[in-house]
Amino acid sequence: MASLSTPNASTTKCSPSWSPAPVCPPPPRTAPPGTWAGLPPNASRQRTGLAVVPGIEELLDRLCAANVPICVASSGTPDEIALRLALTGLDRFFGDHCYSASMVPRGKPAPDLFLLAAGSIGVHPTGCVVIEDSPYGVRGGKAAGMTVVGYAALASPRTLRRAGADYIITEMADAAALLGLRTANTSS
Repeated sequence: MASLSTPNASTTKCSPSWSPAPVCPPPPRTAPPGTWAGLPPNASRQRTGLAVVPGIEELLDRLCAANVPICVASSGTPDEIALRLALTGLDRFFGDHCYSASMVPRGKPAPDLFLLAAGSIGVHPTGCVVIEDSPYGVRGGKAAGMTVVGYAALASPRTLRRAGADYIITEMADAAALLGLRTANTSS
């Protein structure tokens, strides 16, 4: 999904009451975020046209601060997911919690990928919220029994709603309020 700078990827937010998995684990890193060390020689070409969606880092920071387990569920290959997350510096949020359609028999719009992701982080599907920008991803999340937020960046709100999205946002900044996250300056 564009919000993670990976085509057809989803951010899945899950109910913390189910999660035995570490929340927002720091990935092993040999180079500081945003550097090119350890990336393949063609990484600079991959970076062309790749941009972090405004508001996604803040949303991920807030989810981690709230101890909410998060992961990526993408139609890309594991190598593509890892490369795109590394190039954008978003890899620091997910650690090993990245799941590819290549890991399941059927990709989106089947529920397989979302069910794998939820099961891998120890969260029941009905406790998950998927942020998805494609109709196939919306259908897959709904088929898995998850609440789906349609992020209307690539597809229109109408298209995502017709695919079954429970909610629609046009800016990633709107997701925090929708998910009930407190603002950064709100005291506990």
